[in-house]
Amino acid sequence: MIDEVAPTESFVVSLSRIGLGKLSDGEIYTSLRDALNNRNKGKANNSHDALIAEVAVKNGYVLITADTDLAEVAKNHGCKILFFAP
Repeated sequence: MIDEVAPTESFVVSLSRIGLGKLSDGEIYTSLRDALNNRNKGKANNSHDALIAEVAVKNGYVLITADTDLAEVAKNHGCKILFFAP
């Protein structure tokens, strides 16, 4: 059950929904996305993953993921991680 919808901390054209994304300088988002691209050769969902990780980083949330690249990059940006091994 979803109790709350958290808006993304950055607004990315063609990814973010109107009313569900904030305007920001994009520094953390860009840093997360670039680090993911460097780790996994630019997977198609890196931009989405960076938006999700940015919400966790900026709000002190625990990021639950089974993606090792996302877990490592988010952790390196100060995010709390709960790794879920499939």
